Amino acid sequence: MKNSFNREIAMDFLICLSRMITLRREVDGIPSREAAFTVAEAGNEHGFEQAVKEANKDLIVLAFKPGKERRGPANIAVYETYDGKVKTWPRCSVWVLSREGPALIVPKGADFGFAYHDAALCRVLDIPLDHRADRIKMARKILSLMPQIMACDPNPYARVH
Repeated sequence: MKNSFNREIAMDFLICLSRMITLRREVDGIPSREAAFTVAEAGNEHGFEQAVKEANKDLIVLAFKPGKERRGPANIAVYETYDGKVKTWPRCSVWVLSREGPALIVPKGADFGFAYHDAALCRVLDIPLDHRADRIKMARKILSLMPQIMACDPNPYARVH
């Protein structure tokens, strides 16, 4: 029997991740475009290139294994328009510099990450590559706790249902 995809739990993680990667300061000199977030079942996070072109927005896709959404996203794919072409980063992870942040979405093998600022996807260059696995593990742990924290958040704009 196939488990059904729990979109509500996936959306909670999407909101939490968008909060984690939102820069709280101005960024200068980093090219950025308007970006959107969405969720998909694991394995269905690929093939959004045409949608990105048509919408004229970058896209962050969080992929979840059906029935295991509470574990957080199994993968993150980023579709970025760069130099006039849609660049797909199919295997990304959430990453943190420290427990206090900042958090980024980091493509596998890349020395940069993505943040979100002013409704746009921003590249953050020259991130430290040391202890990469530990930083990804810490970020996944923080992200796994975020929906519980958000449930207690008095901000009425935090949840979208």
